Amino acid sequence: MNKLNKLSLVIPLFLILSALGVSAFAITSSYWSTNPMLMASGETKDTFFGLQNCPALLESCDPTDLKVVVIPLEGTEISTFITGTEYTIPFGTDNTYIDLQVSIPKCTPIDTSYNISFLVVPLDTNGQMLNIGYNINFPVIVTSADIPALKCKKNGKDKIIR
Repeated sequence: MNKLNKLSLVIPLFLILSALGVSAFAITSSYWSTNPMLMASGETKDTFFGLQNCPALLESCDPTDLKVVVIPLEGTEISTFITGTEYTIPFGTDNTYIDLQVSIPKCTPIDTSYNISFLVVPLDTNGQMLNIGYNINFPVIVTSADIPALKCKKNGKDKIIR
C-alpha cells in the first residue's frame, strides 16, 4: 500500500477519534422509527428524552458543562416541549431530561399517524450551534386502545368512537 493510500485511511480515522474526545454528548429515547408511540384518540401522554454529558467521566471528555438547544421540526401540532428548548447538561451527568407532552385530538380516527421530529444541537462557548447533534424522529400512531367511548361529530351526526 503506498503512502497516499495509508494517509487517506489514517486522516478520517484521526478526525473521528479526535471528535469523540471533544464531547461525550448523548441522548436516549424510548421511541424511534420502528418503535412508535401508540396513543388513543383524545389521549395525552408525557415522555422524556435523557441527555448525557460524559457520565463515565472519561479523561478524553471536555470537562465542561454543555449547552444544547432543541429545534422542533415536525409534530408541533400535537407536541409541546414542557421544559423548554434550551438545556445545560452538567459534566459527568446523565440526568438532564427533555420533557415532551403529546396530545392526540379528540375524535382522531384509528390508524392516523403523526411524525414527531426534532434536533438536539450543542452550542459552542459563544452560543453558536455546532455542526453536530442528534435528530430524534419517531411516529405516533392512534390505536384502538381501551379508552372510554368518545362522542364525536361526523357529517353533523353523533358517532361513538372507542
